[in-house]
Amino acid sequence: MSFRRWLEIIAGMLALGAAVFWLLSASPWEPFPRMIQYWTFIPETDPFHQSMLFSARMSGYAALCSCAAALVAAALLFIG
Repeated sequence: MSFRRWLEIIAGMLALGAAVFWLLSASPWEPFPRMIQYWTFIPETDPFHQSMLFSARMSGYAALCSCAAALVAAALLFIG
Protein backbone atom coordinates (compact mmCIF):
# COMPACT_ATOMS: atom_id res chain seq x y z
CA MET A 1 0.00 0.00 0.00
CA SER A 2 1.37 3.41 -0.98
CA PHE A 3 2.19 6.24 1.40
CA ARG A 4 -0.49 8.40 -0.23
CA ARG A 5 -3.14 5.75 0.43
CA TRP A 6 -2.11 5.56 4.11
CA LEU A 7 -2.47 9.34 4.42
CA GLU A 8 -5.94 9.16 2.84
CA ILE A 9 -6.98 6.47 5.32
CA ILE A 10 -5.60 8.49 8.26
CA ALA A 11 -7.40 11.65 7.10
CA GLY A 12 -10.65 9.70 6.75
CA MET A 13 -10.34 8.16 10.21
CA LEU A 14 -9.61 11.56 11.78
CA ALA A 15 -12.64 13.07 10.04
CA LEU A 16 -14.81 10.21 11.37
CA GLY A 17 -13.36 10.78 14.84
CA ALA A 18 -14.29 14.46 14.65
CA ALA A 19 -17.84 13.57 13.66
CA VAL A 20 -18.18 11.12 16.57
CA PHE A 21 -16.80 13.59 19.11
CA TRP A 22 -19.12 16.37 17.90
CA LEU A 23 -22.07 14.01 18.08
CA LEU A 24 -21.10 13.12 21.67
CA SER A 25 -20.71 16.81 22.43
CA ALA A 26 -24.24 17.56 21.27
CA SER A 27 -25.67 14.33 22.81
CA PRO A 28 -29.10 14.71 21.18
CA TRP A 29 -30.47 11.59 22.89
CA GLU A 30 -30.13 12.91 26.45
CA PRO A 31 -32.11 15.81 27.87
CA PHE A 32 -30.04 18.70 29.15
CA PRO A 33 -29.89 18.65 32.97
CA ARG A 34 -31.58 21.38 34.93
CA MET A 35 -29.32 24.15 36.18
CA ILE A 36 -29.30 24.58 39.94
CA GLN A 37 -28.45 27.94 41.49
CA TYR A 38 -25.88 28.12 44.27
CA TRP A 39 -24.98 30.96 46.60
CA THR A 40 -21.21 30.60 46.45
CA PHE A 41 -19.73 28.29 43.81
CA ILE A 42 -20.80 25.44 41.55
CA PRO A 43 -19.72 22.06 42.95
CA GLU A 44 -18.07 19.49 40.69
CA THR A 45 -20.99 17.13 41.29
CA ASP A 46 -23.58 19.46 39.72
CA PRO A 47 -25.09 17.64 36.66
CA PHE A 48 -25.32 20.83 34.58
CA HIS A 49 -21.67 21.66 35.29
CA GLN A 50 -20.59 18.11 34.43
CA SER A 51 -22.52 18.14 31.15
CA MET A 52 -20.98 21.47 30.16
CA LEU A 53 -17.48 20.19 30.89
CA PHE A 54 -18.14 16.98 28.94
CA SER A 55 -19.49 18.93 25.98
CA ALA A 56 -16.49 21.27 25.98
CA ARG A 57 -14.06 18.34 26.20
CA MET A 58 -15.73 16.48 23.30
CA SER A 59 -15.77 19.66 21.19
CA GLY A 60 -12.07 20.09 21.88
CA TYR A 61 -11.33 16.52 20.77
CA ALA A 62 -13.44 17.04 17.65
CA ALA A 63 -11.59 20.25 16.80
CA LEU A 64 -8.26 18.48 17.29
CA CYS A 65 -9.32 15.60 15.00
CA SER A 66 -10.59 17.94 12.30
CA CYS A 67 -7.40 20.00 12.49
CA ALA A 68 -5.27 16.88 12.11
CA ALA A 69 -7.45 15.66 9.22
CA ALA A 70 -7.06 19.02 7.48
CA LEU A 71 -3.28 18.89 7.95
CA VAL A 72 -3.12 15.39 6.48
CA ALA A 73 -5.34 16.45 3.56
CA ALA A 74 -3.07 19.45 2.97
CA ALA A 75 -0.03 17.17 3.01
CA LEU A 76 -1.74 15.00 0.39
CA LEU A 77 -2.19 18.04 -1.84
CA PHE A 78 1.48 18.96 -1.56
CA ILE A 79 2.65 15.39 -2.20
CA GLY A 80 0.58 15.32 -5.37
